[in-house]
Amino acid sequence: MTAQAKRLAHESARWLSVLLLGLAAVLILGGQQRVSGPSYKFVHDLGGSDVWGLLFFVGAFAVAVASLKWPKALKWALRLAAVSFLLFALAGIGAAIASPIAGLTGIVVYLWLACWVVWVAAGVDDGR
Repeated sequence: MTAQAKRLAHESARWLSVLLLGLAAVLILGGQQRVSGPSYKFVHDLGGSDVWGLLFFVGAFAVAVASLKWPKALKWALRLAAVSFLLFALAGIGAAIASPIAGLTGIVVYLWLACWVVWVAAGVDDGR
């Protein structure tokens, strides 16, 4: 792996931590009334927007700190971030199947984010 690819992976990880922090803020500050709709029913069923916001905040912190010096930890933090985006996409798919008013844009966005995070994780050289 080239030095440029490694640098790009770490820079992308830092941008991901900013995105995760933004999602955490939306979930925590928005609360149950603003984070609503058929696609977000699972958020409310599994702890609410405060719990998910806190998880995204912890994820943002983990990615930011791990991107500084710990490539192996960064790889795991990125994998967990990809899983969280995949869970949001699967919830959107479930809502789209169950409800004719569920939006489809979130599914595409969350799947794209999950793929992007997997690509970033693949670019992190963890010394193996």
